[in-house]
Amino acid sequence: MSSLATHRIFSLEARNKEIQDELDSLIQTGKRNDEKFHWLTTTVLALYDVEDWNHLDEILRDVLSGRDQIDAARLYLWDLDSNPDLNCIRSAQDLGKLEKRTQTLSTSICETTRPNDYELVFEKHPNTVTSVAFVPISFEGVRGVLAIGSIDPLHFSLTMSTLFLDFLGDVLGRVVNKILQ
Repeated sequence: MSSLATHRIFSLEARNKEIQDELDSLIQTGKRNDEKFHWLTTTVLALYDVEDWNHLDEILRDVLSGRDQIDAARLYLWDLDSNPDLNCIRSAQDLGKLEKRTQTLSTSICETTRPNDYELVFEKHPNTVTSVAFVPISFEGVRGVLAIGSIDPLHFSLTMSTLFLDFLGDVLGRVVNKILQ
């Protein structure tokens, strides 16, 4: 009888450990989502006041690129009448071989990328595999893609939820449309 009780206690302790691990995982996910939401609200509030290309370029450089584990951000636009002399805003033609692939995006994608492709997008050459998020921009004729890069190859993983990134893309589409008018 005592061996049955001992077995039952071990089973309950093992189950308790599993539940605790699941709870810890949920708490960590919640913390990451809180951080992403804070990042998103800070970025959106900064974008709210943008009135020209220079200010948008400054936001992309300072607010987006200045975050933890985000090393670069570039906004590529199709049908950009002029190619302003800006740090983070470019014509989509500058994407070269990646232009066709990013032009058809309907939702954000996250992936690891080779150093050469990272350099093509961000004009920075890392020494290792990196990760990139490509966020489609589409609003009332405005079409583009926001590229956000990290030297951490796991930061923008294939399994990452893109809800916040897609929302950022929606906001950016409206900001660019406002600048163009």
